[in-house]
Amino acid sequence: MQVTGCNSVGDRARRSPWRHARNPLLSTVLAAVTFSCSWHRLQSAFSATPSALPRVCARTTLARSGMARAAEGDGPAEVTSKSGNSKELAQLFKASPGAVYHWRKFLHQKGLEPSARQDEETVQEFLAMHLAGTLDQIEMASAEVLADFDKVQEEHLAARWLWASVAARSAFGIVDPKKVPALIVQDFLKSYNSGSLEQVELSSDELTAQVNSFLKAGGRRKWRVFANAQFGRNVAPLDPKWWPADLVRRFLETAEVKQTIKVEKNATTKVKQEKSKAETMLGPLINGDPVMLYHWRKFLRQKGLQPSARGDEETMQEFLAMHSAGTLDRIEMASADVLADFDKVQKEHPAARWLWASVAARVAFGIINPKRIPAQIVQDFLESYHSGSLDQVEMSSDELTAQVNSFQKAGGSRKWRVFVNAQFGTNVAPLDPKWWPADVIRRFLAEQSA
Repeated sequence: MQVTGCNSVGDRARRSPWRHARNPLLSTVLAAVTFSCSWHRLQSAFSATPSALPRVCARTTLARSGMARAAEGDGPAEVTSKSGNSKELAQLFKASPGAVYHWRKFLHQKGLEPSARQDEETVQEFLAMHLAGTLDQIEMASAEVLADFDKVQEEHLAARWLWASVAARSAFGIVDPKKVPALIVQDFLKSYNSGSLEQVELSSDELTAQVNSFLKAGGRRKWRVFANAQFGRNVAPLDPKWWPADLVRRFLETAEVKQTIKVEKNATTKVKQEKSKAETMLGPLINGDPVMLYHWRKFLRQKGLQPSARGDEETMQEFLAMHSAGTLDRIEMASADVLADFDKVQKEHPAARWLWASVAARVAFGIINPKRIPAQIVQDFLESYHSGSLDQVEMSSDELTAQVNSFQKAGGSRKWRVFVNAQFGTNVAPLDPKWWPADVIRRFLAEQSA
């Protein structure tokens, strides 16, 4: 196995560069920068790392060389300057295979989209944690494991699609097996070798050719948007031949509607509005049984689809058959007392709505209604609150909230909604900006004024 982030014996002289700094004042500044983050904050930020991965030093060669430069009097500027932070982060990604995973995990734990571009303050906080050596070491896949992975990708026709699903679910959207923990890759290979990988009907040559023809006719942007809607940005493979046939059919139906709407307006309108028999049955079932929405979204995720996606006829029929056969797991729902406690926390804790949205996106398939998810999820959230372990988030000020509201009134409602849905998924984060972290609101406003 390869490991990232260990110090070598020859680098001992650079572990505490401030001891050798030529300028006493620089020594003091560097020491303060390195240890400015509180230990409690650093511990809690990465407490969710899988226990199977050892917790040891995580300083990389880049970090040590950066500290050595600081000892010579020119290091701090790269870490603290606005122009240097992004550059330092990019260099870190190149130098340490596990750094991208650490970074996306860090963003996820802050309630931010792992693939989103972040502000300088967030980047600086992550770099400070890296330089302080508090990031857990990640055991990376060995050459032998990676060779086995490549073999599986060649032998199992649906492997690329299934791996994309795993990457979105467990690796924050990182599809490169060289940049995720070895355990994730090994678990995937174990599923393949045991024969438990899902058998997916892949796109036929005819379906693939239709998509490629549409791309050549100028539809590349529409296809990329559809691809990114499955697992997130740049996760699903772009080549349609590696896609499930049902999804490719759904895309072609949508594309054909857009292309032929002027010629066959009446026919296409009927196709878009017509509800299938399965959909007619599924709607009342989900509305009538509080837990059924959770079951449905879990079912979609297990099939490698976005939980918020609209399933096709075949998918809905399969789910309805499972429900009729009584094979869906029994789920205990939250009691009236638990729900009352939940409502109380939402009122008492200013950041509760935002933190709950993060939990809902992570473990409840984006369902924010506590009455429609397992009681255990709600109880775990309340336990975190009562134990005082919920993150302390600086919420949006009245001034920042007013700026966002003014922007929406001036015609920016759609841009705000797009930004909202980019955080945790469609209709998960609260729409009212007063329930948002101040730093995320500032980022939104900065992007609009850029």
